[in-house]
Formats: sequence, structure tokens, C-alpha cells
Amino acid sequence: MLSAAHGHHSVGVAPQYASALGKNAHCQTLVSLTLASGEVPVMVGLRLFLPGSWTSDPARLARVGVPDGHRVYRSSRRRRALRRRAC
Repeated sequence: MLSAAHGHHSVGVAPQYASALGKNAHCQTLVSLTLASGEVPVMVGLRLFLPGSWTSDPARLARVGVPDGHRVYRSSRRRRALRRRAC
């Protein structure tokens, strides 16, 4: 899930391709885990993806309050981590 965002103080914002917009834009990327039964979806996990431009700058992470130890995962690893936390 992408969220278009502006400014230098929004955590995780970086230029990337946003398919919903059909162009490159400054966006935040969220990884979610949703369970559905019938017509009732329930979100059980949501995690903000931090791109390398963020994780490579410890001072920036500290300034916005990102907890120590936040790691960068490929999409598949982020999904597995969300599933483990949800169970």
C-alpha cells in the first residue's frame, strides 16, 4: 500500500514508483496483513517500510523517533514477520 506524502519530516517518505498514481512520487510504503471471513476484513498487522535512504541515516531515525533495531526487510520477509507477530 502506498501513501503519497510531502515534506522532509514524514517518516519513510522517499521517491518511488506509485502504481496508483502512474508515476514516480514521494510516498510512504505500508505492508499490511489482513484476514477476511466472508465480507468482514480485519487488519491484524501494519508496518511502515523504511527505505535505505532512511535506514542509512541513524541521526534522521533518532530525530523522528524510530526505535533502535528497526531493520530493512524485503517484501517477503516483511510479510512473514507480520504473520509471526499476528499469531
